[in-house]
Amino acid sequence: MKRKYLDMRGWRRVEKRREKIMRMENAAFCGYAAAIWRDKVKGPFVKSIFGHQLALADAGYLWVQLPDGKNWALTVMYNERREVIQFYFDITRQNTVPGDGRPCFDDLYLDVVFLPDGSSLLLDEDELDGALQQGEISKEQAAMARQQAQVILQKGEMRELMELSRRLLEHFEP
Repeated sequence: MKRKYLDMRGWRRVEKRREKIMRMENAAFCGYAAAIWRDKVKGPFVKSIFGHQLALADAGYLWVQLPDGKNWALTVMYNERREVIQFYFDITRQNTVPGDGRPCFDDLYLDVVFLPDGSSLLLDEDELDGALQQGEISKEQAAMARQQAQVILQKGEMRELMELSRRLLEHFEP
């Protein structure tokens, strides 16, 4: 199982960055949110999704992550014009703030992606299966990850996600 921190300090591709991490408590969200501005990068981070090459990280891009005590963490990825590129859900064992005070989550490998056009994708089932076969996670954890991913896929409402993304930007940018 991989532990991932909201501040994403381990990214070697990013040469200059800024971050802001804060606790949010309102009707829409309760938990930690982090904005990571990528001011200078070695090169764009590009992925092929539905046959299209999407730049997910580049200079000027912003990611906002939201672990909220559930079994998922959401990363809303914005381009330099603050348009949503994608909504990326990591399925997690837990979201926590350990003794060092850095919010993090234990990633259960399975991921769900929503694009602004409403299309969705389940990713990394092979990684989940591999982690189970190698004993990195239990059968119960694998089953919970699959169940949580299905709940997100079934309940994913693009209107709500877009509204959440707008509200997040209000908290992090003037």
